[in-house]
Amino acid sequence: ALQMGLPARLIAATNANDALDRLLGKGVLLAGEACSTLSPSMDIQTPYNMWRVLYVASRGDTAAVRRWKHAFEKGRLELPL
Repeated sequence: ALQMGLPARLIAATNANDALDRLLGKGVLLAGEACSTLSPSMDIQTPYNMWRVLYVASRGDTAAVRRWKHAFEKGRLELPL
């Protein structure tokens, strides 16, 4: 939709495991344990769509996404904001 010029916003629901919200809001994501909540489907530390969101946000910069993924594998992902 964005590539076609349609206006779009990202709206994310979060719980205590607010990894994507922290990454997009503060630019930092630390690898770690997810905590148990009443929403087990959201009890994850790495959102399944995180890399896709970063790919779109970087305007398709696969090299940047690859660097970020390697940084996260080392325990800390920090985005330029």
